[in-house]
Amino acid sequence: MDKFLKRKELDSEQNLEPDESPSTSGDQKKAKMVSSSKFSGTRQYSESYISFGFTFTGDANKPTPLCVVCGEKLANSAMVPSKLKRHLQTKHPSLQNKNADYFVRLRQNTEKEATFMRKTTKVNERALKASYQVAELIAKSKKSHTVAETLILPACKAIVEEMLGPEAAKEIAKVPLSDNTISRRINDMSADIESVVLEKIRISEKFALQLDESTDISGHAQLLANVRFVDGDAIRENFFFCKALPEKTTGEEIFRVTSEYLEQGGLKWENCTNYAKLLASDEWCARLAYLADIFHHLNELNTRMQGRNENLLTSTDKINGFRSKVQLWHQHVESGNLEMFTLTKQWQGVHTAALCEIIVKHLKTLEEKLSFYFSSVSTECLDWVRDPYSSVSVGGKDMTLQEQEELTELRQNRGFKLRFADLPLDSFWLDTAKEFPLLANKAILTLLPFSTTYLCEMSFSSMITIKTKYRERLRAVDEELRVCLSSIPARISALCSAKQAQVAH
Repeated sequence: MDKFLKRKELDSEQNLEPDESPSTSGDQKKAKMVSSSKFSGTRQYSESYISFGFTFTGDANKPTPLCVVCGEKLANSAMVPSKLKRHLQTKHPSLQNKNADYFVRLRQNTEKEATFMRKTTKVNERALKASYQVAELIAKSKKSHTVAETLILPACKAIVEEMLGPEAAKEIAKVPLSDNTISRRINDMSADIESVVLEKIRISEKFALQLDESTDISGHAQLLANVRFVDGDAIRENFFFCKALPEKTTGEEIFRVTSEYLEQGGLKWENCTNYAKLLASDEWCARLAYLADIFHHLNELNTRMQGRNENLLTSTDKINGFRSKVQLWHQHVESGNLEMFTLTKQWQGVHTAALCEIIVKHLKTLEEKLSFYFSSVSTECLDWVRDPYSSVSVGGKDMTLQEQEELTELRQNRGFKLRFADLPLDSFWLDTAKEFPLLANKAILTLLPFSTTYLCEMSFSSMITIKTKYRERLRAVDEELRVCLSSIPARISALCSAKQAQVAH
């Protein structure tokens, strides 16, 4: 044996190349570095490893061994046949004699399950988002929550099954649309819209409130509020809140409810603007025909003053124009001309003098009432807000020297003058705020207040549609109205990301 071993050693020495003679210490160090770099590299996956029941996961450049039987992951350093085989023999001894085809089938089944799970998760997320979208449509259409489950879902299933087949109809059925689900979705969207509106108002700092009180179908007093505020480069108006008045409908109670809401939202009363008083004429006329005619003219004025984004300046123009027409009518009726009152003109031949006397008396009273209620309405000093570049618009006496200086500079600014023709009035003044802050702030405070109760009347109309005698026990009136009337949409994607997606059961 010793002889054999010795001869083997000699053979080994004979096989050495001339340059492989006994190495120096430097050669030994180099060999150690080569050996170290050899094992520090990343091991790659080989398809032959499937015979040991292993595939890989993660980055292809640095794969992680994955057992297709138990799903256990090993370190990249274990990506060698001996270690993979040892795992199979120790953890799954009953499968060590299986061929590679068996493990290939296991891998395919695992991949199918993973694909199914990803698809299911995606379907759940889409179903959740669709549920929010349907709830938003229901709120905006002021319908009962049960319409989703009793009408919308069956209709969608019938249409999809006919157009795309029964499998697609099964997917539609996964959208959760129960009565309680729709209610929760609306509450979620309402809370989201409310937080966005409050945040925008806090950023704006200046806002205007419009309040009105009415009684719903169940006899409960409801306080409804709309808000107008600066949002970026425009003045936005939006539904604010609808709160029940539990005790009395006095001004003190209305102030208390409003003040509590502002405090909860982190808003301050000092940032809220004042209001303009509105005309309400109920004078009885002597003749029914004249009554119909004069109210027709008043209704025309009222209609022209309604609508979104109406401001004090435009409303004042319409009121002053109507006052001038009343004076003109007064002069013509005194001379016996009733041409402006088409229905009254048909009675001109019957007691014309007495009829004209009654009309003149009422027109004079109407002139006096208009002058009484709108005696302080004068916008000549605010013409610079409408058109700062007009030669007839001059700064008012209430303007400070600094504001007058900024107005003078603005009129000489060609860039802003060109933009004035292309931008809405509120956007123009917000655009000038950086260069002319004092002047822009004064203009915005003029444009910000509400000039009519249009939004409150529209909101009460929506409340009556939502809270009918069939839904008189509805408590979430505030949430329903906010989603229905808000011009700011809910952030549905953000709401979905905060929810665990699941399909209808």
